[in-house]
Amino acid sequence: MNDNSISAKNLKFSYYDTQVLKNLNFEIKKNSFISILGPNGAGKSTIVKLISKVLTGYGGEILVEGQNIKNLSQIEIAKKIAVVPQSTSIGFNFSVFETVMMGRYPYLSRFKSESQEDHKIVTEVMKVTRTEIFKDKNYNELSGGEKQRVIIAQTLVQNSPIIILDEPTSHLDINFQIEFMELFFSLFKNNQKTIIGIFHDINLDIQYSEKIMLLKDGDIFCYGNVEEVITRTNMMSVFNSDVFIGKNPFTGKLYVSPNFNLHFIPTKEKIKKESKVHVIGG
Repeated sequence: MNDNSISAKNLKFSYYDTQVLKNLNFEIKKNSFISILGPNGAGKSTIVKLISKVLTGYGGEILVEGQNIKNLSQIEIAKKIAVVPQSTSIGFNFSVFETVMMGRYPYLSRFKSESQEDHKIVTEVMKVTRTEIFKDKNYNELSGGEKQRVIIAQTLVQNSPIIILDEPTSHLDINFQIEFMELFFSLFKNNQKTIIGIFHDINLDIQYSEKIMLLKDGDIFCYGNVEEVITRTNMMSVFNSDVFIGKNPFTGKLYVSPNFNLHFIPTKEKIKKESKVHVIGG
């Protein structure tokens, strides 16, 4: 049996004349939690779009559970891979329940209506994601964070063995960020799901990931365990930024902090004159 969820061999992709991915080779084992990190433009979202067959016209080969995705239909891909996008707009004003139910589309034939099993799955997932409280509201009436929770619920009812997270917590406040990361981690630990995440919050990422793929200029700079990849030297090389790396006193996991300019020590008068307030809300 093939024990890889995803395999890429000599993967190359260009947007017109601009090469974005340069001959990538990697494997993602089944039932693993990996994150793809890198600066803007490194090729993270392009990899996600290629794996989920949103983009085509690439060079090389992509295998999903041992099958070449070029030989799989969109329905077959959807049964294997579910994607939580950064943001989703819906043209028609469906209810929240209807929007979540759309995640069951890979299992419905053209003339088949939703079964009791479909309704049961949707109801259970909406309870877990705490979206049942506004199930009768129209999707477009919700806040950005509420919409993202609905899209996460829609992805989970798809019940695919591989879940790809493309900045899934970008619109959520800190409580829901942690709650959903715990949910995805539970799916990985207890339900044998393969989780592939793209995050800009390195600290959120390294609290949950087993392995990290670090991208730079369309190539794999480093791929391995968290402690091997998240080093001061690697961060400086990839992000061109000096960082402090320590241990989170609560979790014992690595913690990354920017190395701010320690030579500048403002006086009280300067703080009073030039201070700013950053407001954080949920």
